[in-house]
Amino acid sequence: MTAKPLRILLIEDDDFDAMHIQRGIADSPELDIVLKRATTLGDGLAMAKTNEFDVLLLDLNLPDQTGRASFIHAHSAVPSLPILVLSGAGDRETALWAVRNGAQDYLLKDRINAPALIRAISHARERSALLARINASARSNNESKARIRQRLVSVAEQLAALTPKCEGQVLEEVTDIKDQVEELLTTQTGREET
Repeated sequence: MTAKPLRILLIEDDDFDAMHIQRGIADSPELDIVLKRATTLGDGLAMAKTNEFDVLLLDLNLPDQTGRASFIHAHSAVPSLPILVLSGAGDRETALWAVRNGAQDYLLKDRINAPALIRAISHARERSALLARINASARSNNESKARIRQRLVSVAEQLAALTPKCEGQVLEEVTDIKDQVEELLTTQTGREET
């Protein structure tokens, strides 16, 4: 069974920087890599939406978008695609901002070498896969909570309908159970709001 190639989308308008990155990738013959390049954010995102990529290498200063807006646009267009920001030494602050806002990492263009690039790509893919699993688990947990809440509401409604038909000790027990169910619902609602 042959391993799938690592599919990289490079959005970089500078030919020299793109060539430097392509050489870095070519210096890693142990990996089967398919690299596609776009020179504008619009073209790159169109490629990302119609092709399957494992990672996006994103220059933040492009002809059609610059700085934080480049990252925001890319991240919102392809939120599940791990993004590695490519930064010039003078734009480190923006690169760090992008990492705080969802980029997997950043690489300084003048310090990119094959091992660092491949390591960053590998780590970005692993972090992205882990984040996807965490998000799937959180969605499943929220769905379970919703089902439990729905069931508790149903039980509370049934107890409320039953209460007028009860007398004496049975009425006290049914009322006590109904109060406990309502308290659970109130507690759960309080947790959801915080």
